[in-house]
Amino acid sequence: MTLIHSKEYPNLGKIYADNRFICYSLDPRVLNPGTYNLTVTYSPKFKCDLPLITGATVGPERGFRLHSGNILKDSQGCILVGDTVQIDSAGNIKILNSKKTLERLMKEELCHLTIY
Repeated sequence: MTLIHSKEYPNLGKIYADNRFICYSLDPRVLNPGTYNLTVTYSPKFKCDLPLITGATVGPERGFRLHSGNILKDSQGCILVGDTVQIDSAGNIKILNSKKTLERLMKEELCHLTIY
């Protein structure tokens, strides 16, 4: 999977699998470019299995999740996913249909995430 951040809105990105658009992402931290491991593990916080992003600079104890949510405040550093984007006149970004998008994302082959 590949995540490409927007140049105009760095917190906003698009996630692709095999050059096929999957969803939009909203990332409060904007992870550094590189390739990260992506594994599905149980999240005690969300009480379900969710993708966990780890890598050389991000250990499993501090990994970031891909999960549902609509605005940056819905995340404490993880990446939110959705299939529609709304940006208001103040530049506030909202992604929509997050839960259904996450369900669709979970059906993809999740082994690594390359961020550009």
